[in-house]
Amino acid sequence: MKKTVLFILWVMIIMCLVGCGGQKSKPVLKNNGSGTEKSASSAKEEAADTADDAADTEKPADEDTAGTDTAGKKDAVGTDKDDSSEDSGDTDKAGDAENARDAENADEAGASDDLITEVQAVDAITDYCYEQNPDLKDIVEAGEYPVYWDISSSDDKEIVVVFRSYTGALTYYHIDPATGDTYVTELVPGIIDEEQRTDETLNVRDYIK
Repeated sequence: MKKTVLFILWVMIIMCLVGCGGQKSKPVLKNNGSGTEKSASSAKEEAADTADDAADTEKPADEDTAGTDTAGKKDAVGTDKDDSSEDSGDTDKAGDAENARDAENADEAGASDDLITEVQAVDAITDYCYEQNPDLKDIVEAGEYPVYWDISSSDDKEIVVVFRSYTGALTYYHIDPATGDTYVTELVPGIIDEEQRTDETLNVRDYIK
């Protein structure tokens, strides 16, 4: 009988121990569950931190890209302005060169218009000779002696008018067609066979009508 009672007590003790062991295992599971929850929360926080870091990393990149784009636009605008300035400068230079050519051509045309002609030179020298010798006109009109004025030579640099006097002397008037300045040479056939320069000078423009 005692053995039976002891056996029953032993079984109960074992069952109590087993029951306690089962109860003790539950907190462990709860702890594991809490740890799992904490791990999930930590994972979420880490994921959020990673996203923030990625956002922070992307922002400078975006800012750098924006800065690069802005700088590129500024450079492009600056280049366009430089190109425009260069084109404008080239246009101005071309315009200045063309104006200079036009002015030069105008000056040449004006100079050409101002040049003394052969007809003007002969008429001016004729009037000059009449002024220097008032009786000459009467001699010419009388026709007793050969008297004439003619072009001896002519080019862009000089017009030479020859005057054949009633004495037979030949007087040459060397005229600058641009300025009208004139110097004189003469020869007398049979007496002075080579032209000699005299002290006589004049400006035929004073005698051009």
